[in-house]
Amino acid sequence: MIVRLIDIFMKVGADRIAVIVNPASKLTIDQLQRMSAAGYPLDIVVKKTESPMHSLHELAPFLGDGYFCATTVDTVFS
Repeated sequence: MIVRLIDIFMKVGADRIAVIVNPASKLTIDQLQRMSAAGYPLDIVVKKTESPMHSLHELAPFLGDGYFCATTVDTVFS
């Protein structure tokens, strides 16, 4: 699901993509690191948070002054 979302963001012209992922999600972390190494413009934060709002707070330093899109997959897939 996250690869699909990242690919969609790239197709619509995203400059950077900031992702927060729970440290327990080792396969997701590995996939994101491979994508970053392959040239995807990813900012990856590995941290457990209490809620989506806490996650957004952790990603705030990456958002800058422009537009951004926030989405989550954890409410759909455990």
